[in-house]
Amino acid sequence: MGIFTTSISKSFFSNFSNLEFYQDPVYLNLQKEIDEEVIYWKYSESDKHILIPLIKRPITETKKYDLVSPYGYPGILMSGVSYAEVNNMISDFLSDCREAGFVSVFLRLHPFHNNFILPEDNTSMHCMHGRIVYLKLNTDYKSLFLNYSKNHKRSIKKLVEMEFSVKIGNIAEIDKFIEIYNQTMDRVKADSYYFFKREYYISLFKKFKDKIHLIFIVDKNDTIASAGIFIYSKKIIQYHLGATQTSFLKYAPSKLMFDFIIMKNSKSNKILNFGGGLGGKEDALFAFKKGFSNKTLKFSTFRTILNLEDYTCLTEDYSKQERLDLAGFFPLYRNKKNE
Repeated sequence: MGIFTTSISKSFFSNFSNLEFYQDPVYLNLQKEIDEEVIYWKYSESDKHILIPLIKRPITETKKYDLVSPYGYPGILMSGVSYAEVNNMISDFLSDCREAGFVSVFLRLHPFHNNFILPEDNTSMHCMHGRIVYLKLNTDYKSLFLNYSKNHKRSIKKLVEMEFSVKIGNIAEIDKFIEIYNQTMDRVKADSYYFFKREYYISLFKKFKDKIHLIFIVDKNDTIASAGIFIYSKKIIQYHLGATQTSFLKYAPSKLMFDFIIMKNSKSNKILNFGGGLGGKEDALFAFKKGFSNKTLKFSTFRTILNLEDYTCLTEDYSKQERLDLAGFFPLYRNKKNE
């Protein structure tokens, strides 16, 4: 059986090769600085190791808690564990969650490292949301550019002709990014989950230093049209957050931003992870990203009702059918209808 713990040693993290940004202990510890209570479920026996990073969240007006993965794709870290063994270990994890008194758990799985199917029953579901887009950067820029969609090639050429250009930002300019990012989230009516405190951005830059890159696309008057935060790990360049000024949407200036990242990292051993559509949907955002690459991977989450009695009480405003529809908003008691 595994254990819940609030801290993990660097030596234990060393069991997992090629840690990606969302699995990096530096990123996970960052959650503590934005008032999130981070805990881990840890399993270790001989040469088999599993680690599940989690945020322990209080449930409003109760003394109960649930569990959710940190933002991004932290997933389940594994070493020496075959996919055939994962199901038994996840069963142990859920048993420990129930014994600890948690009401529900919501895991965001890593599209590159968690390519398995988890067990389902009336209170558990492994939900496929859509796909993420990625691009291997192991060839020259000219070859990579040739594989862009015709629309993207035309747009990039037009942006250059209109004198849009790339500007490298820094921590002193983070407020400019936050303003555009929050405007973008308001425009797409994003959930409050996607809005971050200023302290989060400051800590992100201080902790990751040379691994984090803030890119601005500016017009000929040096007005910021688009911006993005990219974070580098050993194998993956993660497009973490991005935004476009509403008045510049018709030009799609972020195409120039992605083109710049691709050009600067061509002929490397890295993979650029664009992410997927809003909320995992294959929407216009997903189609936009797919204009740079036709390579995709499925993104999935695993959600479980751990205590059905508590869950039923917390969702009394909903029908039984809504309550047990695990493919929808989960956990249901955190839906805005219930606030």
